[in-house]
Amino acid sequence: MSLAVALLGCARSIGPAHAQLPAPSEGPPTTIVEADLRASELATPEIGSVMPLHAGRVLLSTDGRPHWGMGPALYSDSSRYHEKWQIERAADPTALPPELRKFAGATLDLYGPGGRVCTVKIDALTVEAHLSMQYIDGQYELLDDTALWQALSNEADYEVAILVVGSFAADPRCATAVWARDASLPAPEVLVLAPVEDHAALLADEQRRALESDAGIEFTRAYQSYVVNPEYAEDAEPWSSVSAGRRQVWVDSAGAARFVAFSFGEYRFAPCHWLGPVHGHVRQIDEDRDTEADTSPNPLPVAVFDANGDGDYEFLFIEDSGEFDLVHVISATRSLRMEFTLPDNSHVWC
Repeated sequence: MSLAVALLGCARSIGPAHAQLPAPSEGPPTTIVEADLRASELATPEIGSVMPLHAGRVLLSTDGRPHWGMGPALYSDSSRYHEKWQIERAADPTALPPELRKFAGATLDLYGPGGRVCTVKIDALTVEAHLSMQYIDGQYELLDDTALWQALSNEADYEVAILVVGSFAADPRCATAVWARDASLPAPEVLVLAPVEDHAALLADEQRRALESDAGIEFTRAYQSYVVNPEYAEDAEPWSSVSAGRRQVWVDSAGAARFVAFSFGEYRFAPCHWLGPVHGHVRQIDEDRDTEADTSPNPLPVAVFDANGDGDYEFLFIEDSGEFDLVHVISATRSLRMEFTLPDNSHVWC
């Protein structure tokens, strides 16, 4: 059973994969890049330790199966413009694997950038399917619900994602939540954002350091090529704005700065426009070691926490890439890495 879908830098094919990576041995500063590990070296993260929220519900699995759904359609609709369909059925508790079935009625803690914001109880499990009908017999009109669900089982060349999600009662206290955790697990240590004006000197030094790094120099060169291209120059931000970046300082419960984060360039999704190169940078502020996470091309993290209680922190990133939301959980020491690709049919393309 897969909790995560590995799709860094690709939003077209969907397949199961997730990994908890071994912590590195003591050595020089660590830069987090794409892991190149054999399958035998991968372990499974504890299901329920980090679960992103998706359209107001908690994502339990991206590796669903059509036969896990039962009964009539709870919802079916199409974005029409780019032939994307969504259909949902209630989850069949007798068909779900035990590790998912246990979440029926489970209590979850929901977390935002500032820590836990509310506690909820899952009141229903749903199988949520997304597919593109353009490859199914040239069918562009919405099929009836039964035929639409049956299309999920065909061995055809079409995009499909079958999620298992848990819904819960709306609560205004949960409005800022971005991820969930099984409330039966020990509470994680969570870092919170500090006002940037309280750390102006630190941020000035770290901004310079980020742009002088190898990745920062590569980004600068890419921007210089982008801004002189007449096809893109009209949309380009001035270098003074780009190089200033967007900045964060994440602090612990004592108010001590633990991480700084920068995003350079424009991460906003803009159909029909390329807004230029982007670069993300996260660095740990620690007197005993110098751990650096090159998180490019991710935007700023939306949460920082220790998911598995090993004393090292994870960063949660959410990036709108158009048809999909890319959700990354990246550990500062590679002890945990999870990647999700969540369908988003709300965009109209040019």
